[in-house]
Amino acid sequence: MFTILALGRVPGAGLVIKIVGGEKPSIAIPDFRGAGDSAKYISVFNQTLFSDIQDSGLFKMASKSMYPLVVPQQPSDFQQPDPTRRPAVRPG
Repeated sequence: MFTILALGRVPGAGLVIKIVGGEKPSIAIPDFRGAGDSAKYISVFNQTLFSDIQDSGLFKMASKSMYPLVVPQQPSDFQQPDPTRRPAVRPG
């Protein structure tokens, strides 16, 4: 079991996250899409982001094969859940 404490924004330092005890938490970082001129750089950006987080040693990287097939990139990509559909229950 692990605990992540988000300590909030520290002036000039960005976001500070403190991981306390247990195994390294898993993190999934989906590939971002670029628009316009940024599209030609997005592949390098995605590789760099993934490598930097992985090489930090703070997180266990989730396999990209476990990611959803469609990754939301903007608010319009999200859909309201169907209220008549019951959530799937995983066997225990």
